[in-house]
Amino acid sequence: MCEESGSNHSQESGTLNDFSSNDFSFNDSGSKGRQYQVLCAPQPSRFTWRDFRCLNNSMESHSTPLAVIAHIDVNAFFAQAEMIRLGLSSKDPVVCVQWWSLIAVSYAARAYGINRMDTVASAKKKCPNVILAHTAVFKKGEPFWTYKEAGVLPSVLDHKVSLDPYRRESRKIMRIFRSECDKVQKASVDECFLDFGRLIFTKAIELFPILNDPKSMENLDDFLPPIPQVLPEWCEFKGEVIPSNGDEIGNENEIGIGESKDVHNNQRILTDWDDIFIMIGSKIAYQIRERIRKELGYTLSCGISRVKTVSKLASGFIKPNDQTIVRSSAIPIFLKNFEFTDFWSMGGKTGEIIRQKLMIPTDENSIEYILKNFSLKELQLKLKPDTALATRLYSMAKGEAYDMLDLKTDVKSMCSTKNFRGKSLSSKEDLYEWMKVFTSDLMQRLTELDEEEGIFNSENLNNNNNNNITKACTIRRPKTMSVHYKSAKYRMVSKQCQLPLVASIERLNEIVYQTGCKLVNQLVETWDNTTLGEMFPSVNASLTISSFENINFKSKSIDEFFHIKGDKAKSERKDEAINLMFNEIKNDNTSTNNKPIKKDNKVEMDKTLTTNNNNKHIDIFQSLAKKNLKDNTIQEPISLTDEDDENRKENNEYPPNYCAECQKIISKDQTAEHDDFHYALNLSKKWNEESNTTPTNNRDNEQNLNNDPTGSSSKQLYRSRKKKKLDKGQSTLPF
Repeated sequence: MCEESGSNHSQESGTLNDFSSNDFSFNDSGSKGRQYQVLCAPQPSRFTWRDFRCLNNSMESHSTPLAVIAHIDVNAFFAQAEMIRLGLSSKDPVVCVQWWSLIAVSYAARAYGINRMDTVASAKKKCPNVILAHTAVFKKGEPFWTYKEAGVLPSVLDHKVSLDPYRRESRKIMRIFRSECDKVQKASVDECFLDFGRLIFTKAIELFPILNDPKSMENLDDFLPPIPQVLPEWCEFKGEVIPSNGDEIGNENEIGIGESKDVHNNQRILTDWDDIFIMIGSKIAYQIRERIRKELGYTLSCGISRVKTVSKLASGFIKPNDQTIVRSSAIPIFLKNFEFTDFWSMGGKTGEIIRQKLMIPTDENSIEYILKNFSLKELQLKLKPDTALATRLYSMAKGEAYDMLDLKTDVKSMCSTKNFRGKSLSSKEDLYEWMKVFTSDLMQRLTELDEEEGIFNSENLNNNNNNNITKACTIRRPKTMSVHYKSAKYRMVSKQCQLPLVASIERLNEIVYQTGCKLVNQLVETWDNTTLGEMFPSVNASLTISSFENINFKSKSIDEFFHIKGDKAKSERKDEAINLMFNEIKNDNTSTNNKPIKKDNKVEMDKTLTTNNNNKHIDIFQSLAKKNLKDNTIQEPISLTDEDDENRKENNEYPPNYCAECQKIISKDQTAEHDDFHYALNLSKKWNEESNTTPTNNRDNEQNLNNDPTGSSSKQLYRSRKKKKLDKGQSTLPF
């Protein structure tokens, strides 16, 4: 790991005249015009060729002590987005409003003392000329969002906030990040981490040919050569460079939050390659920020260090529109400005428990106290049994938490919800109208997810345009959707069903909306006023999609498998499939309409594909055959003889396109379709098998509820919602 460097250079080298110096000045829009005297003090490197080569490995670039990680966030993002949309300047006091609250305040408005704790009224008192820009809103029944005029506040009764405009702007910024850097982790809508490892490796070889020595591959554990005494002209720091003890600043004072930086020495001594590489990283980050400012108009702040945790703290250290550079030797001094609870995941109850167990005095810096009084083993004993937490805390305090960037977002579910006031939602028809809004909101977020995964424009999905896709793309789509409803008496009921895996956002939008309306019907039909009270008015309703699964877009879909010609034919077949499934649900609900609500309110689509009257199976292939949708894609496969089959079993010589289920060799260009064929057959078989048992079980449950002489059916309704009690001696950790 990196050690503090340069503390004895003046003694070892005699005087500063022995050093070679480069004076760099940068008076640009992205920095504060700071001027540094950069002194090169070469010494034997502490880093090996292996450390350097790791920068060029996407799986290891974060773990080398030469790593350079940047954290970049947009200054007052929502307020900036509104400022740009309205064509205003950075000097105009703009605030972003949601109903009567402020959710973002521009730096011009902050000059008047306005902050996010203010209301619209209090902000006007502080600055009569404040510009109120309300977020975009959906109107009830409309599947699109619109903006109101500046200063006009929409009604909370029939509108829902849409954050889609900000997600769109975020995607524009993320596209630039990803076009400039190969490893980008989106942390939120307005911030991200960038691993500059491979960029720095390439640039370092270009600037310093000595690092491109072929002999370096002979022994990767050899140390790197010393840094050169004179740097190329391209090399310069871009941003505020936190001083270290080795910078000969004359005392041990460090930069403090809110403290004037001009009182400090402007001298920065570079002793090893980690200093050189972080200098290169600062210039790369500056160039990216400048591109975003020129192309999109946004100003950003940036923090640069060897690890994510320090870079995150550094990006907010000097704002707005600046960069804070924390070299490895400066990390101990820099962290004196923070408490351990400032680290991500160390706040809240977790932080309180750690502080109590370690008995950290309130008048001492907690990070410094931890390092001074505890070794790693001692810390693990103190925080036992959570040794992983102790290890994490210790590595963060030392600035050595070498975390890998998470390049993809693992989405579990998406929810669109609305709280209602008074009688603004008082009928089934009102719920239909809000289903349009919820569905549109979720589909816009799915589009964002596609772009976050770095796939391609969603128009390719909607138009089934494979020509522009050069490689197989994996997209994530939900398998389950549910409607949640809360009455005025705060009784929560939900309905759930399965969704087909559909690549097209446009088509999925239709399916989710139609299915949502069907589930609303079932909510109304099965609502029991006796146990739940009156259904309307409502205080909350929501639509959730979940159980996301990967789809390989290049592989053939079921539509292609059945050779359905034209978008209209495909749409008709899918509409028929949806209606067929829900007609069966409707028939089932009609026959039990007067019965109490079922124990399990979820509607399992794959468990309701039967007809109560005659219990006939629903075979998806039989249903499709009625529309003359036959399988014309699979040619007659080539069969293996019994003798050939036995020989191949013994020698394990089956070709890759051999189908074990059919015991036949499939044509290579038909293997994907053939796999889909078996998948569909198995799915149909599974539905039919489940339909033989599920209706009987449901009727038994309903009969038990009807015949319950104790009147405990309502208790059974909510029993599944109660949390499990812990056994004696068990406890729940607060973190």
